[in-house]
Formats: sequence, C-alpha cells, structure tokens
Amino acid sequence: MLNVSLKTKKEAEDKLKKIEPNFLSVTEQSIESGIEAAKAKLAAAREANDLGAEAEAMAAISEFGYKKS
Repeated sequence: MLNVSLKTKKEAEDKLKKIEPNFLSVTEQSIESGIEAAKAKLAAAREANDLGAEAEAMAAISEFGYKKS
C-alpha cells in the first residue's frame, strides 16, 4: 500500500515537472517562507503573552508542515 502511494506521488511529481518545471521549487520556497513567518509570529505572540495569537501561529505552522509533507 505504501509503495503504491509513493509510486503515485512520484508519477504526479514527474508529470508536474514536465508541465511546470519550477512549480515544485517555487511551492517549497513558499512553504518555507510561510513557516518562517509563522515562527516569527509565534515568537512575537509568546513575548506579548497573547495566547490567541500564539494558537493562530501554531495552527499556521501545522498547516505549512502538512503542506510540506
């Protein structure tokens, strides 16, 4: 089952590279930028002791982590 999923993922990535060669690298850069921005927001929220902003920043980090995988 896992091998099938990995094969399917690889095939999709190969098709994407043919259609839009820079798509994956641009997407990865966007995700990394988003993670860094969310980390900065988390640090600021913790410094300000703002639990709501901290929760939002952690949710953003989780979302980008999911997109990264």
